[in-house]
Amino acid sequence: MDKKKQMKFNLNNFLLAVTDILDVRDIEVNEVSKSHSLRVAYVSLKLGEQLKLKPKEMFDLCAYSLFHNYINDSNSKLLGIDNSSNKLSNIVDFTHQLDNEFDFSKDGIENRYKIIDVVKENNKEQIKESF
Repeated sequence: MDKKKQMKFNLNNFLLAVTDILDVRDIEVNEVSKSHSLRVAYVSLKLGEQLKLKPKEMFDLCAYSLFHNYINDSNSKLLGIDNSSNKLSNIVDFTHQLDNEFDFSKDGIENRYKIIDVVKENNKEQIKESF
């Protein structure tokens, strides 16, 4: 590889670097709280660990969750994210719903019970058990 002509590019590092910029747009358009994408990525990756996803799937899950409010079929192909099984979108949709509905910064026991109730209502058995 000729370093003068080519540069290594890590999609996740790039998305982490622009998360604040994406957050500003997300807050305006989707009415989410600050650092929403980072929380969705963190919880999604923790679920991915519990589901024993392969390293490539974890990489894709991270990219998908950081960019989830902007993703569509053409974007995912452009970014090289493989979501053919819909496994990634199921995980990200679940964590996105939780983050929108609950404030994870609250430590109260009532908040935890509410989160557990919503998780129990989820129809994706594998995600529910992993959570």
